[in-house]
Amino acid sequence: MKNKKLLTALYIILMFLPLIAVVVAYPFLPDKIPAHYGIDNQVTRWGNKSETFIFPIITIFFGFFMYIAAQSTAEQEKKESGSKKNNSTITFIAGILSIMVFDILTFYFLYADFHQVENLNDVPFSLTKISFGILGIASSF
Repeated sequence: MKNKKLLTALYIILMFLPLIAVVVAYPFLPDKIPAHYGIDNQVTRWGNKSETFIFPIITIFFGFFMYIAAQSTAEQEKKESGSKKNNSTITFIAGILSIMVFDILTFYFLYADFHQVENLNDVPFSLTKISFGILGIASSF
């Protein structure tokens, strides 16, 4: 039961971390930020700095959705007393890993916003390498 509480605390922290980071960073962001990048990694649209709240809001909604799905699965498993399934844990861990992806994307784009990166190829760390690294970690579970 202690592990469940620890995982739940980690889940909630990861779910709200992007919002906290954006709220702290917001006053320091330039008024005009890159809002969309094309397939060639070039800025295709500039936007208002308030658009940085999009990823944190999506993260929170997605986090609640996955948390409710995990709770629903756990209740269903309790009803099936003879069942040895562990789907609720799998759903919960999938939620944590998915939220981590949103967190990393938020910090990546905060970096791009601060530096007003016009070409993502100029960022010192590759989003592709980060994405495949996360997929590698996720596949080990």
